[in-house]
Amino acid sequence: MTTNSNNFADFLIAAAKQKRRRIVLPESGDSRVLAAAAKAQLTGIADCILLGETATVCRHADEAGIDLPTSVAVETPNIDQLAPLLAKWRAHKGLTEEAARVWLQTDATAAAAAMVRAQEADGMVAGAATTSAAVLRPVLQIIGPAKDADLVSSCFLMCLPQGIKIFADCALNVRPTAAQLSSIAVQSAQTAVHFGVSPVVALLSYATGDSATSDEVARVSEATTLTQALLPDIPVAGPIQYDAAVSPIIASQKAPQWKAAGKATVLVFPDVASGNITYKAVQQTAKIVAIGPLMQGLAAPANDLSRGATVNDICYTIAATAAQG
Repeated sequence: MTTNSNNFADFLIAAAKQKRRRIVLPESGDSRVLAAAAKAQLTGIADCILLGETATVCRHADEAGIDLPTSVAVETPNIDQLAPLLAKWRAHKGLTEEAARVWLQTDATAAAAAMVRAQEADGMVAGAATTSAAVLRPVLQIIGPAKDADLVSSCFLMCLPQGIKIFADCALNVRPTAAQLSSIAVQSAQTAVHFGVSPVVALLSYATGDSATSDEVARVSEATTLTQALLPDIPVAGPIQYDAAVSPIIASQKAPQWKAAGKATVLVFPDVASGNITYKAVQQTAKIVAIGPLMQGLAAPANDLSRGATVNDICYTIAATAAQG
């Protein structure tokens, strides 16, 4: 296991290189995406597929001063092949083949998701120039949840000076129930293991233990009990404040009864507002790398980007997506 931020990038890139997955990038008109695709291809992180007309994509690259390797695939989606499949997958929602054809022609994110489900690509990354809602909607509708997943959630890999922390759910589930919070905690612990982080789980609240009583605290308390039953071999604490979750000194004062207190690597927020605000505040204030949001519980890897993503952010997300596959 590694929780060292200094070597995490090397760990992530090595994991991606070992798998060498095909990652489709639908936002080929964005210079950051083109630069990240070039970097990912040249470093062996993934085999990148840019969606678009070859002449148009090459022109965008030339205008941005990006030397796009010839090994980067530039493709237009095979609508004739994908439309019947998409209509079949969404037949229960009344989607016709003609409507599927229009959807694929007008929404590159949907086309990328269809390519992943059809196994023409191993994963996808989008969101640099598209809202999270516009990325996640077709991903959920087309790729959908894994057979053993009771929900789809998201997390960020936060490369903090103290080590890698998993923040969840900061992008998808607005106000999870206790059972959903528990599922998010379990999925995030599994993500931690997948990325070489020893899971120590904290379910966060504005109060620690029984220091306050409210419906909000009770929801987190119930989620903690459920999570402890599902993860009997992993330290779990909650409800717990962020400071007590990560600081051994504060934990000794506020939560000495919990082994996980002061050592948390997986931090589960009670709602998307607190999670999203916190991850962005930490990322921008501490100037750290935040990889994600990474989707958890999908049938195949598909990840969103912040519209403020840098080339390095996109490249890391491509690597994480490849490593997930």
